[in-house]
Amino acid sequence: MMYRSLVGDYKNVHVFLLMPFTKIVNSEIPANKETQGWSAQMAKALKLSCCVEVYQPWSSQSLAELAIQCLRMCPYEMTKVCSEDSLSVAMTGIHQSACQHASLCLKSQPFSPPTYLEFIACFGFLCNKLHNCWQSRHDRIATTLTRLDVVNNRSELCKEHLKQLQQQIDETRQLEKELLGVLEENKIQHETALERCAAGERKLNYLEEQIAQSESLIKPVFLSGLKILNCLNPSDLEEVRHYRDPPDGVVKIIDAICLMFNRPAGWESAKQLLGQPDFFQELEFFDRSSLTNEQLQQLGQIVQSPQFVPESVREVSHACESLCRWVQAVYEYCCMQHHLLVKQQLEVQAGEVRRQLHLLKQQEKEVNKCLEDKELQLQNIRNRQEVLMPQLYKAENQEEEATTCAVQVEMHFQDWTTAFQEAELRHQNIPGDALILAATISYLGPFGAASRTELLSKWRELCWTGSINMNPKDLRTSLFTDVDAESISPAPGFPIAVTERLHLPLGWILGMNEWQLEDTLSSRLVVKLLLWGYNETCVPHWPLLSDADQHLEISSQKGFTT
Repeated sequence: MMYRSLVGDYKNVHVFLLMPFTKIVNSEIPANKETQGWSAQMAKALKLSCCVEVYQPWSSQSLAELAIQCLRMCPYEMTKVCSEDSLSVAMTGIHQSACQHASLCLKSQPFSPPTYLEFIACFGFLCNKLHNCWQSRHDRIATTLTRLDVVNNRSELCKEHLKQLQQQIDETRQLEKELLGVLEENKIQHETALERCAAGERKLNYLEEQIAQSESLIKPVFLSGLKILNCLNPSDLEEVRHYRDPPDGVVKIIDAICLMFNRPAGWESAKQLLGQPDFFQELEFFDRSSLTNEQLQQLGQIVQSPQFVPESVREVSHACESLCRWVQAVYEYCCMQHHLLVKQQLEVQAGEVRRQLHLLKQQEKEVNKCLEDKELQLQNIRNRQEVLMPQLYKAENQEEEATTCAVQVEMHFQDWTTAFQEAELRHQNIPGDALILAATISYLGPFGAASRTELLSKWRELCWTGSINMNPKDLRTSLFTDVDAESISPAPGFPIAVTERLHLPLGWILGMNEWQLEDTLSSRLVVKLLLWGYNETCVPHWPLLSDADQHLEISSQKGFTT
């Protein structure tokens, strides 16, 4: 009864055999009781079960292909930093090295294909988290640098504005200086023009006075000469002719008349002149312009002699007194004729002086207008200076404050610039850092401190060269030194950049500040990372195939060795 029941149950059992199928297909071990027992179990399972599936261990190619497929679904784009092929090779090496160390150092194998999937998922999560942390830090540093640049630019703008104001004030001062010089010259020109106008006016007034005096002298003399001629009578001349021995006063008068008519001096020549029937008409219409300068000089000497006095001559002859006065009048008229020429010359000079005075007044008006314009320009420049000076004082204060702030900021600017450069380098290290940290969370829990350190060192070397020694380090190999050992060149697609101070990205993951971290990746920090990864709900934990009880049993054996 029981047998029949069990047989019926076996018919519905789906058996999963986690055995290497290659143990029979390609077995190098000779047939013995163990292999025969294994074959019997396999035959019994095939006979009693409705379905039997045999799983082979995953090859390196399978692990790499699985990693590539999972990486392509990762939201964080890593192809800009490193290739999917290199990451898949590194993941394969990490998984296989952890499995190899576990098989040799631990009592049981805690790692399985789901562990590899957890590792890949954890890697994607850490990549995204590190990228977000880096982006936040990068944005904060970039914002700070932008504000520092604003401070520096503000300082430069203040300096430039101050320089422009100083240049404008220097230009206005230079213009003021030039205008003061021009104003001084214009004032001198204006004063000179005024002096010349005043001198011209004085000269014109003097010439006009001279012309008026000449006119006032000429007209009375001419009228007196006509009056004297009207007083002459032919009878008076007849009286003069009958003198046999005329007195000296009469002789002087007769000699003067002979000189005027261009006759020789002497009484005989005078009697002939006086005896002419038209002599009186000649006296009346005497051509005063016919006298030469020499005759006029000689006549002047006669007229100015003491005997040539009308009052003295009157006592001798009334007619001779009239002739004396007539000669004096003619002489004075000739002299006035000279004054008339002088008057004409004075009038010409006065006209020229008037013309010059008119030009001088025009020049004075132009100089005065130019002087007013320059004074207006000078006033505008001074008003401009009054406006610019408060702006200059304000700009100096702003420039001083901005410079002080820029000097204070400059001490931190280099630190922030260095931090920005480090952040750029850290961005390139995000995939490598996430790879090491995800491997730490997924594989280092069951190992001791020495094994953890060894695996971390190997994984770093894997990220650098693309190759890894799967077996644990044998202490006995340290007794031998390989002199001919050469450095291994990185494989194509490598190296994968990893931060030298790995505790820095670890601090980002754990939410710790840099001052809270230690100088190196200590065991304590590794334990904190393992606890964080175990408690983090972001990493899915798949059950081992379909046997939940077996999964719980195996999970209970996965303890963290601290």
